[in-house]
This record gives sequence, C-alpha cells and structure tokens, in this order.
Amino acid sequence: MSGSAYFFVNNQDGRDLYKSDGTAAGTNYVAHISPNRDEEQGRSFELTAVDQTLFFLGNTNDSGRELWKSDGTEEGTMLVKDISPGQANSTITDLINVNGTLYFFVEKYPSIELWKSDGTETGTVMVKYFRRPSFPTPLVFKGQIYFWAINDTENYELWKSNGTAEGTVLVKNISYQRGSGLDYNPTIQIVGDKLYFFYRLPDSRKQLWVSDGTSNGTRQVFEFNTGSEILIAWTSEINQLYLFCIGIDLWRSDGTLAGTYKIHTAPGDFISLFPLAKLGTKFMFVNHNNQFGNAVWQTDGTVAGTTLLKHTAPAFHTELTSISTLSSAVHKNILYFEGGAFDSGNELWRTDGTQQGTYRTTIFTPGGNTDFGSMLSIGNHLLVSAYQHYNSSREFDLYEFVPESLPDPTRINTGGNAVVISDGRTFSADQYFTGTSNVSTTPAGDFLNTNDDQLYREQRYGPSFSYNIPVTNGSKSVVLHFAETFWGIPGKGGATGVNKRRFHVNIEGSRKLTNYDLFQAAGGAMRARTETFPVTVSDGTLNIDFLKGLADNPIIAAIEILPSQQVSLEPVADAYVRNIPSNNLNFGTDTTLDVKSGSLPSYERKAFLKFSLEGVSRVTSARLLLYHNKFDYGEQLKASVFGVPSDSWTENGITWSNSPASSGGELGSAQIYYNGRYHEIDLTTYVRDQLAGDKTVSLLLTDATNQNQLFGFNSRENSRDRPRLIINTSPNTSPLAREGNEVEDRQVEKAPSTIFPNPASKKFSIKISDKHEGELNIELTSVTGRIYHFEKIASSKAVKDADINLASSNLSAGIYFVKLRSFQYQETIKLLIK
Repeated sequence: MSGSAYFFVNNQDGRDLYKSDGTAAGTNYVAHISPNRDEEQGRSFELTAVDQTLFFLGNTNDSGRELWKSDGTEEGTMLVKDISPGQANSTITDLINVNGTLYFFVEKYPSIELWKSDGTETGTVMVKYFRRPSFPTPLVFKGQIYFWAINDTENYELWKSNGTAEGTVLVKNISYQRGSGLDYNPTIQIVGDKLYFFYRLPDSRKQLWVSDGTSNGTRQVFEFNTGSEILIAWTSEINQLYLFCIGIDLWRSDGTLAGTYKIHTAPGDFISLFPLAKLGTKFMFVNHNNQFGNAVWQTDGTVAGTTLLKHTAPAFHTELTSISTLSSAVHKNILYFEGGAFDSGNELWRTDGTQQGTYRTTIFTPGGNTDFGSMLSIGNHLLVSAYQHYNSSREFDLYEFVPESLPDPTRINTGGNAVVISDGRTFSADQYFTGTSNVSTTPAGDFLNTNDDQLYREQRYGPSFSYNIPVTNGSKSVVLHFAETFWGIPGKGGATGVNKRRFHVNIEGSRKLTNYDLFQAAGGAMRARTETFPVTVSDGTLNIDFLKGLADNPIIAAIEILPSQQVSLEPVADAYVRNIPSNNLNFGTDTTLDVKSGSLPSYERKAFLKFSLEGVSRVTSARLLLYHNKFDYGEQLKASVFGVPSDSWTENGITWSNSPASSGGELGSAQIYYNGRYHEIDLTTYVRDQLAGDKTVSLLLTDATNQNQLFGFNSRENSRDRPRLIINTSPNTSPLAREGNEVEDRQVEKAPSTIFPNPASKKFSIKISDKHEGELNIELTSVTGRIYHFEKIASSKAVKDADINLASSNLSAGIYFVKLRSFQYQETIKLLIK
C-alpha cells in the first residue's frame, strides 16, 4: 500500500505491525496489534488495502480477534468494530476490496453473513444472512462481489451483491437435484468479460461453465467424466486463454465448445498442476508426475508451446525435489520461487522462461535448509522473508534479494537469419564475421539431439574465418553449436563421416579445439552438438577463430556468449579402466564410465575424469554432475570421488596398469537410486585448490565400499547427458543480504538423515541426523499429496535409527517423500518404493 509492504512480526509481547519500502531505513514499526502471540500462531491476518487504508484482523485484550485498520501510523492504527460483542473472537474471513469498499464474511455457526465496511464503526454493517456455512472465495467482477453460498436446496451456487440486501442475488440456480453443486474448494476465474468455474454432479462428473454475470448468460461449456480440476486464468498478448487441468491433461478454452480442447497430456501416469505466474507471453506452472517428478513448465496455450524448462546444467527437472508455489514472486520479469534440490535443502530459484535462465540463484544455507515465507516485489526491491535452519531460534528475518548485475547474453545464428528457438532464446542474424567463408544450407531433414532444427539449417563454413564480437569485459561462457550436414550423409558425402572434417578453434588466442572431428563428436551426421568454454575478455571484443585442420573446412551453426555466473564444463578426457585380464586394455572411447569393486579382480572397474579450468577466474561453488545409466539392481549403491594429483594420463592411453593413484580422503559421494537421472557431488574446496594450482582437475570415480555391484555413468563420448562440472563464478557473497548487519558465523554442519535401503519395498530404516533435537515427526507423502503418518519419536537425541514398516499401508510402487520434522530441523528425503 502506497509503495510499502506491510507485515507482522512476532515478539515476546505478542505481534506487531511493520512496514517497509525495501530499505533498512524505511523498515519501521507501526503499531502493537496482538497481545497474545500463542493464540495467533497459524492464523491468517487477511491484510487487505482499500485505497490508503489497510484492513486486517487483530486482537485486543477486550474484544478478541476483530476487524482493524491502519493508515501506516501508530495513531492511525485502531479497531474498526467489535463484530460479535461478548464473544472472545469473531470468525472473519475473505476480506476483499470492491470499488473502494471493504467486503468480508463472518461465520456464526451454523450460519455465515456477508458484511461491508467504509472504515468506520457505524459504516460497518451486515449485508445478507445465509443460514448455512460455506467457502465464499469471493472475487470482483463488473463492479460487484461474486461468491459461493448455499441456497435453499443446500447446494453451492454462484451469488453476486451490489452491497444491499435486495441486491444480493443468486446468479443462476444451476443445481437440479440435491447433491450437485460446487466442490468444497470451489474455484472461479475471470478471463476478459467472462467468469469460468466447474460444477460437480452427484456421479462425480464435472462440467465447465461460463458466465457473464447474468442468469441467461450463464451456460455449460463442456462435460468431463471425472478427474480433479485446477483453473488458471491467463490473458496473453495475442488472445484470451483459459487453462485448466483435468486428471493428467492440460486443456484450454475460450468459452465455446469448439474452442475447448486438450493441449497437453502428461507423459507420466499422474499429474499435479499448480500455477506459478504469468511471465511475458507465457504462463509458468509446476507439474508433478512420475516421469519428471517436480518441475517448472511453461505454456503459451499451444501444444508445441507447452514445454518443460531445463536448467543450464542437464536434466534440470531431476535436480528439483520440491517446489513451493506459495513462496514466489515476479521481479523485473524474472520469476523467483522456493525450490528443493538433491544437493541442498530449500533455496531460492529463478526462471526467465528459458532453459539457460532457469537455475538456483544461491545456496543461502550451505549444507542445510532455508525456509522462505512471503516474497514481494516493491519497485526496485525484492523482499524475502526467510530463516536458516542452523538458526535454532526458528525466527524469520527480512531480506532483500540482490541479483548479480549481468549483461545480456549475445546469441548469433551463424550463416542464418534471426530466429527464436523453442525455449524462448533469440538468436540474431549472422554478424561480426570476417575472412574467407560461405553459407551452407540444409533445407530438409531432421536434426537429432535438438528441438530447434532451424538453428542448424544455415551454417557458416570456409578455410579460415573469424568472429570478432563486442562484449563487456569479464568472465564469459562461450557455447558453440555444431552439426555435420555433409559428410556421412548418403547422396552427399557418402556413408561414413569419420576423419572427413577436422578443424581447429581458437578463442581469445587460445586453442580450444584441435583437429575437431565433428562427425565423431556428435555421433553421426545431422546431430546437434555443443561445446562450452570459459573465457575472460579484457579488451571489449571476443575473438573466435575457425581454422583449417587435417581435413576439409571448419563449420559453425550458432554462437552463444553468456555471462559466466555459472559455467558448465565438459571433461577434456574421461575413461574407465578394468583389472585383470583387461588391465592393459583402454576403454577411452566407450560411451559409459563403469564402476565396480568386488571379490574378483576381473570384476573391478574404476573411472577417471579430467576438466580444464582455463578461463575460470573464480570458484564460488563447484558441482560434479554424472548421469547414471545402469547398475545391478539391488540395494542402494554409493559412488565415491577422490582427487588425482597427476594430470598426465590420457583418454586413449590410460589402462588399469598405468592409471594414476588418488590421494587424500573422499571428496564426496552420491547415493545411486535408479537409472536415468543426474547425481550431484559438491567438489568446491578441491576445485578451488586446483584453480590455485595447475588449473586442471583430475578425479577418480570408484566404489569405496566394495558392494560387488556394477554401476555406470554416461561418458563424454555419449550423444547426450554427458558429465559436467558446474562452477558458479559469482562473487562470494550471499545475494540475500541483511542490510546493516553482518551475517552471523555459521555452525559446522552435521550430516543429514539417510534412508536405507532405497529403493525399498515393505520396510526401510532411517538414520536420524544429529541436526534434529527433541520430538521427531515422520511422515510419508505420495506424489498425489496423500500423507501417511508414522509414530512420533519422543527424543531424537536418544533414538538414532527408526525402522518404518510399510506392510499395512498398501502403498503402490512409485516416488514418495519422507519428511522429518523436529523443533530444530526439517528435511525431506526422496524415496522410491518398488
């Protein structure tokens, strides 16, 4: 209200009202509201602005919980009216501003009343009495309040009111038999000049209805056999769309039968859709199903435009374990939201509607968990309410999120015209090139490993050419897009393409690719392939030189230059080695990195990876991503990573017999659950040490627990989901900055709880983390949201292991989430039930 955020703060004496303009100096106490903090825990305070007056629900010693108002000053904060004199509290709900007048509902079981207020005691009056309670969920439409109430036949119906008793009327009596009507959580949305809502029949069939606010203009649009529904109202820049979810399907409607149709079916066997926000011409939503788990999706209302967003690191959807749609806000065309990840607890994520622009912004509580309350954008400020779980007081503080100021990325469709690809990234027309070159065109044919064929149809090629691109100075991440469109294609270059095109690439005068065999690297012709390099620019121009090598001419499809807040590095070499009788064989060209330790030497396999840190100037965090593609099904497995001092080994020369030894203890590990997902291992400290040394990271991947089980990860020779070292290069300060205060020293983090076995069948055990103190609650949540409670543990300090028996729960196979909650700590662990 008036450029300030209003919120409540708990203290020893109750609850106070505060306001903030997004600065420390502008964050001030307004008034003391509630004398008893304990009575107010978990309550909604219904903060609602009407012009320059803030209405809310507060307590006094005399009147209990009643309607209050404030003008932003202590003297202007006061009780409006005691709605239910003589009672401890009034049950007031659903405060809403209707054209400068406050409307609200008062529950007086077994009835409910519609009230309105002009901010004075005498002007706060009842409008109409309803003899049965309901869930009004009101909204403002065409200058009046619309809401749900129960009519004389005891069915939910749509009502409207102009603020008078006689003007409070039923819109249309839809119910034709007892038992029909709205569900007990009715939803209604406004799109343009129409209202949309669902109606439930006694046999559970659902009908989509549309209304212009009149009885004659209220009609049925479509009928569905069954399924839960979620409504999303969204007006795009092109036309008005109304999106909704029925069962596993996403639909759209324009209010007509012909304009109501399905645009997306979830690829898994269950979908839960929760709206996030409108972002430009797209709508962002959270989709949960058994194939993708929790993920952020986007839609423009078309079949082709309904897509899963991915992180710059591969398989973004597998990194997210939870997403909160309650803690989110749009700030400067970026959507910020609370998300959980496998390698951290809940932290702050962001998306701009593109693959590259969707990532975790920061780890605010390293090794722990962050709880976020509300987020609110005010002018140039994004306010965030949050607390860190190492803070034993469990108190929220107010922060301003300050994103790192980054220049816009540069993207060029080399050889072609400007193009917008499927995830929303825009590539400009070809520019900034010099030297001897031409344009190669491939008008037809399907390109594999990409959804954006047009980006690869026109390419620049020639014996020697360069790109000299103006950029801001600093660290960059350069992404080169390649595809072979001649060699290896029957009728063009023949049946094989190996060694037919080999060229060099220099960036900023440094050799990045030497005799690069595009056909071999991509796994064939007409296959998209990217190579990413970190570089530092100091003269305002990024120079990329494409030079002739052993065969034919260099060729390039597209160039991306990204601010290196996050750099994604592929290995410069990787291979696995095998013990006797294969101890002198090399497996450097295999598409898999195999690992196994067992009772016989012939079983033993271990893998090596090497990364170059050339061009990396700072390491705030470093994570190794490995895509797991096979293992011997059985108990949960563990892959361990160790540092290798020697970097002299080569991909095509390393064997078991000549492989270098590791040194030091385990750097990190990953618990292997099942195939087809990335695993993350934090290597921050080790990578920082190597950056200060020879700028090369060599790693050993092995089974340190001798489980006698085979498991493997995709190698850099694989056509997709290759290993990555993800390095955050942003300044080593938290973007969540408490103004005027130093961040307190963080305690040494203790290990989180673990589950074994995972996957589980009839039972599993939990090793309880030392982070928990006092009574511990354990519950299991399915992807559908169903919660299974287990017994409480009175003292998590005394009990370190909990055995959970699922035999009587009749749980179906699939993904579940185990939540452990104590006074000190809260965590969620993903569990696969087989």
